[in-house]
Amino acid sequence: MTAAAAISRRLVEQLPRVLQSGDNLQGVLSALGRELEILDRASLKLMRSRWYDLASDWDQEGLTAPSEEAAFAARGESELGRIGALFGLLPERGESSDAYRERLRRFVLLHRHGLGSSQALLGLAALVYHADDIPQLGWEGECVHARFSCNGTPVTLELEDNPRQARSAEFKAVSPGLELPVVNDGLTDTLPSFELHAIDQALSFPVIEHVESGVRVLYLGSLAKGECLTLAQGRLPLVNGVPGRGEMLVGSGYRFCRHDGCDPPVARFGGELAYFADFSSKLPFPDLATGESHWRYETLSRDRLAYYVAGRSDAKTLLNQAQTQGESPRVALTLRWEQKIPSCFVLRIPADFTPDHLDHFAELTRRLSKALDYGRAAGVQARLQGVIHFRESGLAPDEMGRCRVLHLERDPLSVEDRLHPPRLGFALTEDAAPAEGLYGPDGIFDQNHLD
Repeated sequence: MTAAAAISRRLVEQLPRVLQSGDNLQGVLSALGRELEILDRASLKLMRSRWYDLASDWDQEGLTAPSEEAAFAARGESELGRIGALFGLLPERGESSDAYRERLRRFVLLHRHGLGSSQALLGLAALVYHADDIPQLGWEGECVHARFSCNGTPVTLELEDNPRQARSAEFKAVSPGLELPVVNDGLTDTLPSFELHAIDQALSFPVIEHVESGVRVLYLGSLAKGECLTLAQGRLPLVNGVPGRGEMLVGSGYRFCRHDGCDPPVARFGGELAYFADFSSKLPFPDLATGESHWRYETLSRDRLAYYVAGRSDAKTLLNQAQTQGESPRVALTLRWEQKIPSCFVLRIPADFTPDHLDHFAELTRRLSKALDYGRAAGVQARLQGVIHFRESGLAPDEMGRCRVLHLERDPLSVEDRLHPPRLGFALTEDAAPAEGLYGPDGIFDQNHLD
């Protein structure tokens, strides 16, 4: 039974029995069934042409063209090509219809979960690479990785939300006691590092103070004119990039204060004239809190330095280097820190790999930037970075002067094997002089030893 006969039979069954036997009525319903069959076929063809799994491609439609360029342009005229054009996804040169259909299917499925997620963003990037398989996602620290293969080559993409960015605040010709405002517009507190340049004249025992907490960073040493001092948490002080002879101390914000105007002298905590009771090279740096904070610079005179070096074996040598009195010289001060950028994400891609369907790396970055702009949420900044993953291989010249690739394989070791020096390596030698004196919070206060 044809489709038209089945439709006519269903129409007849809807009529009363008295009217079902009329010949003229049967002819009318048969003609109506044939017309409805034609409409059903047209509706089915229309629905198939609007669905990527069923739409006909350029191979099925038999599209031909006199030249290769015309044949490539004709692909977009097929039903499958027109569906992809609605999403801005066009077939690539040399791409088969099955590969294009699969790429379009993955692109459409990404819209189900939302385009602003890390899974969707990495999926969009994998589509630019024409990934052979679905990316495998995994978290490592604060980054999510997508691993897939592209024409048999393994590719790893890395997506990080709110990446860190190096920032700095520079102040030139800073006078002692002047409060310097620094703004951290990141998402979290961070630790700063300091670069202090002696621009006017030589100076000794510079101090950088965090005004809000009272924590001070002191360098027990001297700088000649033009030298640069770098102070960072957990690192040796550097003078012009090399370890200096001085020592770094960090004093807490809780200090003893002594007023000589009282009889007898009064010792208390806090106050403008307070001196440290707890200072060490192991205390943490002051945090650079989010928002605005203030910092001060000065140098210690000989009288104030005595509170810091009392009880040290080199106290006399340090006191002879300090100034007796006078104003501290001007310096250039730079604060450096890393902050998390709000409303931003970065995609890191291999900088040494370009897919075969693209001519150069610049075209890859252009398409990836376009894909990230398509998927990112409004107001979120997308960044692209190229990275190089080091492999266990290297280049070595042969006897003819040509370079060949060496694959560095690890030697299998068992319990009985003897360890041999590695083939490639380097050694670090500590050039800094050993620190002298006590690294502890003890000191001398009112002729009494505090431990």
